[in-house]
Amino acid sequence: MPLIFNGSSIPGSGAVKENGVSLSSLKANNVEVWKRQTDLWVNGGTGSSGGWANYYMANVSGQWALGTAISSNGYNSNTYFGTLCHTGNKINVKAGDRFSFYLSGTGSNTTRDTSGFLWNINLKLVLLSSVPSNPLPFSNLEDTGLISAPGKDVFRSGDQHYDWTYSWPVNNTTIEYLSSVTGSYYIGFLLWGYNAYCNNINLNNLIQIPA
Repeated sequence: MPLIFNGSSIPGSGAVKENGVSLSSLKANNVEVWKRQTDLWVNGGTGSSGGWANYYMANVSGQWALGTAISSNGYNSNTYFGTLCHTGNKINVKAGDRFSFYLSGTGSNTTRDTSGFLWNINLKLVLLSSVPSNPLPFSNLEDTGLISAPGKDVFRSGDQHYDWTYSWPVNNTTIEYLSSVTGSYYIGFLLWGYNAYCNNINLNNLIQIPA
């Protein structure tokens, strides 16, 4: 949250000091009026992230687009697909730190092949101690360590029938993840699935708020 002081706005990514010591939060009359945050992606600004790296899956076109938001609308695949986007820097994380980002987009996905094949689509915020080589392996990413990394499942469709539409359980809202781990991690978004048409997904305002 920003702090207005002497007519100037101090953002959460700024610094507030008391007696030469940087504060993580500031209270006035026992009410918190400012809290420090680390910007990782805000309206195209990469903040303390060190830039963002973009990964794709071998033999499959499409990946995250880095613009005002982190966006995907590039998958129309009748086989495995996946893409990963993560911070260029490792970010120091403590258990209890809160990560927050805004999800928007079409709010649903459908099958690519209506011949009777099951399909699925999945989105996860991941904390990675190391990053894979690029391109990602052409395979079911459920069989890799990427899926088991700490983080938050934004949505996991499960297997869907070919004539179903999957509606995301959350959309046009802020998603939060309370870290259960302490360490140094690349922070990223992983999108993967099988035999799906990927409607547009937009991610923005990714910030880290210390415990």
